[in-house]
Amino acid sequence: MELWVEWTVLCEFGPNWVGSCRKIQFYLDDRPLAPSPLQADLEQRLIDVLGIPETSKDAVITGEAKDQRTPGVIELIYSWQAAIPYADPHDSQHGTIMLLLLP
Repeated sequence: MELWVEWTVLCEFGPNWVGSCRKIQFYLDDRPLAPSPLQADLEQRLIDVLGIPETSKDAVITGEAKDQRTPGVIELIYSWQAAIPYADPHDSQHGTIMLLLLP
């Protein structure tokens, strides 16, 4: 099974919304993970390690990451980008992060 995550931080005003918010969803294969203490812990670690903001004034931030399959570790290969709606991205980053050591 493949663990992966996607996130979006909407800006204050967009074509179909008003109000900035952050949405993060983890998946096993194509199934969303249900809310649980483990899912909440993984989400908070992702926020802390990558600095995913809770809100954004003018850019939409989108990102995704997938598990690299390292034994004993949840290690993610990630990429994200920020763009004003309907514009090309003005900021982006990619890399690998260690999210959790497994017992």
